[in-house]
Amino acid sequence: MAGATRPKLQLALWTGAVIAGFVYQLGALGRSGVAFEDFAQWPKTGVIALKCTATGLIVAVAWLSATSRPRTLLALSLSIIWLADLILALGAVILSGTIFVAAHLVALAAYHQLRSPDKNTAIYHVMGLIIVISGMACTIIPAQFFPISTLMMLFPLFSLISAAAAQRSRFPFWTLGAGTIIFSMSDILGVIVLSAPQGSPLSWLVWTTYFCGLALIVWALMRQRVA
Repeated sequence: MAGATRPKLQLALWTGAVIAGFVYQLGALGRSGVAFEDFAQWPKTGVIALKCTATGLIVAVAWLSATSRPRTLLALSLSIIWLADLILALGAVILSGTIFVAAHLVALAAYHQLRSPDKNTAIYHVMGLIIVISGMACTIIPAQFFPISTLMMLFPLFSLISAAAAQRSRFPFWTLGAGTIIFSMSDILGVIVLSAPQGSPLSWLVWTTYFCGLALIVWALMRQRVA
């Protein structure tokens, strides 16, 4: 693909993903009973198709940005996340979580290759520890109020470790670093929402954090040529 054409196509696909993601957000708000209740009446197949379209466009941008080995690994990780999300939408929670873990392990390999020598300092190690410890605390504390299985609580751990590793990458914090933290929040919220006996009115936040995290990660791949 011509050098001048690729960035335009990437931006067009990313914009399309954001539009699809916003429309899906309206449905998520409706299904949570927060607002836009009319959107909650969409058929399940339509909801899944819209969700897969939004995240699928994000994955397509990642592959168009895969100009090096670590970028290819990140594109592969996002592809696995897309598959895991589809399986989750079909109701296979444990299988989906296992595939999500695989995706985070692939992302870890990418972040290992993207490590910046300028970020091999104590402050980044402490930042990583804070991300993991505070994230797991947010997962464990709700377990005092309603049952969350130990296995379910372990799933966000891998996302948090991946986010911690991303902070030492050559990409700026405000894109990839922030995106991985926001994505980890979706894992934590997802475990809480799936475990809550009566569901949660905050379930719409799962999609908000999930998609915003992905969009920021891919924006970094698309716009920042640091690796």
